[in-house]
Amino acid sequence: MVLPSSMRIRSDYDKNKILHYTLQGPGANEEPLNRFTVDQHTGLVYIQGTLDREEKETYILTGLALFSNGSVAEGKIDLSFEVEDENDNPPVFVDVPPATVIESSPAGTLVGVVKATDADKANYYHSKIAYSIEKQEPSDGRDLFYIDRENGTIYVKENTTDREYACSIVENTADVEVMRFKTLDADEERTDNWLAVFDIVTGNEDGIFSIKTDPHTNEGILLLNPKENPLKEVIAVYTATDVDTEKPAKNVRYAKGYDPENWLLIDSETAEIRLQKVPDRESPYLCFLIPTDNPPKMSTGTIALQVGDVNDNCPTLTKQKEHICSDTEILTVTAVDPDGDPNSAPFNFLVVSGKSQGEWRVEPLNGTSTSLRTLKALWPGHYQVVFIIEDQQGLVCPDPQYLDLHVCL
Repeated sequence: MVLPSSMRIRSDYDKNKILHYTLQGPGANEEPLNRFTVDQHTGLVYIQGTLDREEKETYILTGLALFSNGSVAEGKIDLSFEVEDENDNPPVFVDVPPATVIESSPAGTLVGVVKATDADKANYYHSKIAYSIEKQEPSDGRDLFYIDRENGTIYVKENTTDREYACSIVENTADVEVMRFKTLDADEERTDNWLAVFDIVTGNEDGIFSIKTDPHTNEGILLLNPKENPLKEVIAVYTATDVDTEKPAKNVRYAKGYDPENWLLIDSETAEIRLQKVPDRESPYLCFLIPTDNPPKMSTGTIALQVGDVNDNCPTLTKQKEHICSDTEILTVTAVDPDGDPNSAPFNFLVVSGKSQGEWRVEPLNGTSTSLRTLKALWPGHYQVVFIIEDQQGLVCPDPQYLDLHVCL
């Protein structure tokens, strides 16, 4: 892109002589090269491409007027360009260690301070930062903390901070998400070492609740199970047979062997098998039992559980980052949902225009993918496109899906 500036190099000698104009200095014939050029006949100065204030804020150049024989007609014609600021940099938070606050601290207690920086021009309205708290979890409708809009200082708002979780559930409801539990893990995100494993230790003897891990946020999700609770019922009796008498073996005790998901309970005397928690259809694991007798001998048997599907997974993007060229007009976006039909594909893709950078349109491609088309030419840089993705039943993830696009020349 070549844009004319309002600058022109001119010498009074051009009234009766043919002159040639040149431009010297950083931004012309010095690094960064050729940001500015001059028409050697008219002296008009041109800007080549887009100038970035964060790279260089001021350019001071020198114009020269030369006679046709190369001698200097007029030198040291100073030209100064100041690059005006645009609001093209978002605020970035400086890393802050986790804050702690004592339980039942009074209102106004200092919790911590968060700081953000902005690469736009200092002391200019584009770089002025205002702080706010976007979300507080867990939440019962009250805000326990507030933040100073000017300096990022966080305080206790109400004298109700309690390290124990509590919630209420409407009577006669089932199969709902009750609450989420936050965890912190310094391992690399979305790896096996990062994922937390949650279990209910006490208070769930009737199997009313179950808990699973959100693989995207590492949160524990506490679920209220359907009212028809299968955890109380005997799902099978797996007794051992004495091969000599072909009758049920005596003096036998039963125990679990390999049950990594901790699904089953087995009565050590009767071999009655019950579910300890609701099994996940998407889990790859099986279980086996070990009947033992006295004197100790051992044999094993395997139980395969056939689990019906429930819509307990939401569609997620298969890729959260793409590198594309600036002349790209359309790219394919794909989602995945481990559930089976009819709780999975085909998906409905929606772009959240108010939170996305750039202008985009989705065009149906197939059951699991959509074509994402840009409605405006892309400039080199970073774009974030925000999606809501629905499965056949209209289930969406609690949080939108983010696709980071890195656009190169």
